[in-house]
Amino acid sequence: MVYAAYMDHLFANGSLVRELPGQSDHAARAKLAHETADALAAKAYRAVGAAKERIASARDILSSVDAELARLKGGITLSLLARLGSASAKRDAARRAELDLRRQADADRLQDALRSLDGVRVAHDEAEQRARMAKLESEKASGVVDQARAAIAAIEAAHGRLCGLAEAIALPYGRRHQELPGSSDALDRARAVVFVKALGVHQALISGARSAMRRNLSLALTMISGRLSPSPAIALDLWGTLALIVPVLSSTFSSFKRCFKTVPAGGLDWLVVDEAGQAVLQHAVGALMRARRALIVGDPLQIEPVITLDRSVDERLLRRWGAPPEYLSTGTSLQVIADALNPAGTWITSNDGRVWIGSPLVVHRRCVEPMFSISNDLAYADAMVLGEGKLEEEAALAVASPLLGPSCWIHLPTEGIGEGPHMATHAAMAADIIRAFVTADLAPRRDIPGMPDVHVISPFRSAQRGLEDLLEQQFPDWGVRRKAAFERWLAKSVGTVHTFQGKEAEAVVLLLGGRTQGAINWAAETPNVLNVAVTRARRRLYVIGDRNAWARAPRVAACMGENRLPTVSEADMQAMLAAFTAQQDQSLFSPGVLRKRPRA
Repeated sequence: MVYAAYMDHLFANGSLVRELPGQSDHAARAKLAHETADALAAKAYRAVGAAKERIASARDILSSVDAELARLKGGITLSLLARLGSASAKRDAARRAELDLRRQADADRLQDALRSLDGVRVAHDEAEQRARMAKLESEKASGVVDQARAAIAAIEAAHGRLCGLAEAIALPYGRRHQELPGSSDALDRARAVVFVKALGVHQALISGARSAMRRNLSLALTMISGRLSPSPAIALDLWGTLALIVPVLSSTFSSFKRCFKTVPAGGLDWLVVDEAGQAVLQHAVGALMRARRALIVGDPLQIEPVITLDRSVDERLLRRWGAPPEYLSTGTSLQVIADALNPAGTWITSNDGRVWIGSPLVVHRRCVEPMFSISNDLAYADAMVLGEGKLEEEAALAVASPLLGPSCWIHLPTEGIGEGPHMATHAAMAADIIRAFVTADLAPRRDIPGMPDVHVISPFRSAQRGLEDLLEQQFPDWGVRRKAAFERWLAKSVGTVHTFQGKEAEAVVLLLGGRTQGAINWAAETPNVLNVAVTRARRRLYVIGDRNAWARAPRVAACMGENRLPTVSEADMQAMLAAFTAQQDQSLFSPGVLRKRPRA
């Protein structure tokens, strides 16, 4: 429309000409185009109008939204401010509550401290009171101690030194065990005097009631022989009569039942069981039943009981009667059980485990070195103590009563030919040593004239028997006049380790034997066998065996090394023995050195 009005204006003022010559068709087309454009422009104007209306509507909506937002903005701000104020108030209240709690806790602690302080003051006052009382008691005790010291001093001045318990405990370990607290030489002499006087009283009673004593003694002997079975009351009277003359009677468990069958339960005042480490538990039941008190003496680390009962049968009997496992006959001894029941004792700890020893007697007075150290190391974990004076005693005896040189290990190789532990060359060496003792009259036995106080011990019975046969063959060449003396010596002085428990000699020849490593391991499996064999010797130990083979047993290698038993070869030993036999006035035995033996 605007365009059309504008075109009309141009035609009106002559700026444009409506129709030019020759241009009529073009004018028609132009007009049609103008009309079309006008239609399109009109449509566009209408669309713009609608858009303006929508814009106006949108502006109205935005205005209403702005107004609403303006209204709500004030409320939200106030709400947020209100909430922030409430949170701040709550925080302030929480802080005040926490502060109140802290103040209350501080007040409670202060009250507790005040109460504790009151308790401490009371305790302090009581302690001061006790201290004052203790001081008074101490002053009294000091007075008593001073009086006791004065009395001890008076006793020591009159009768010799008296060792007190505290003094003994303060001594070093080795010295402590050799003291007897509360005793002295004078007291020992006084005890001996009392004992002699008591024997005098017995003698007076026997003399004063001669006829009754003779009659009762005759009946007692008849009773012991089994030809008389009196009532228990009469039996006790007869035993009492016998005890006046023979206060100590010795018996084995095997003969105890026959000899003491008339003694009722509790009829014996004391029962002393010696070598209880070898005693089977059930063998001692009858004797223990008849005694009111028993003293069980033995060593569980020496020879164990020899029992032929099969272990499986033993275990079945144990289960049947509900006995605890420690009472297994094939695995224990009377000494082990007695030690277990003794609350006073100590643990011996070694590679074999821990062994409880009741009331241990740790002072060893039989052997000198090296036997003492070998045994101490083998079985007792170095807990034993060598008795005082043993070294000085041996030094004096070395001059007054010399032996066949120092202790040693005579090394002889294992024989490859033969069976069993017996080896002929080893037995021959033992026989040569015995012959040297006999011909030189060394360490003579008082009970068997012409024979030496020497034991030949072997772990194996076949080695023992082989040596016995050899000695019987060689005996006629020794110059011993009495064969009976030799036979007695042979029966008492040659045997297995198990037959020498409780015995001793000046010297021991330990004939090891053992052709196989299995036999060697059996003998050295526990410390018991070697411990007994070594400690039978008081002064000398001569070991005969294959040192290389026996050193494979850890116990032998650890306890019987060169530092204690130096090795001597067969050739050197034979040369020494030959020289010793040829020159009986000389004592032998540093290798290659001969020393003059003083005459006794």
